[in-house]
Amino acid sequence: MKKITLDSKEYPISRTMGAFLRFKELTGKDVSQVGNEMADVIALLYTFVECGCRIQKVEFPYNVQEFADRIDVSQMAELKKELTDSSITEKKRGTR
Repeated sequence: MKKITLDSKEYPISRTMGAFLRFKELTGKDVSQVGNEMADVIALLYTFVECGCRIQKVEFPYNVQEFADRIDVSQMAELKKELTDSSITEKKRGTR
């Protein structure tokens, strides 16, 4: 499982259907509508981390704004790669 480091602590990233549902609840958008808008990218990543923490029973103390505040712009290329992984693209197309 991949991880993200925030405030010197690692949190799991979990790309699950539950994260996609949470993204819809959070933004009102379907995951298939995620493009290059930074707010959507951050919200989707947030739901992956939030879900990973719930699954792994790791306390995750941040709301989406607090989460975004802790992500440095220099980290975005690597984190965006997490979101463009082929498994996500396949799920978005409904091929998995």
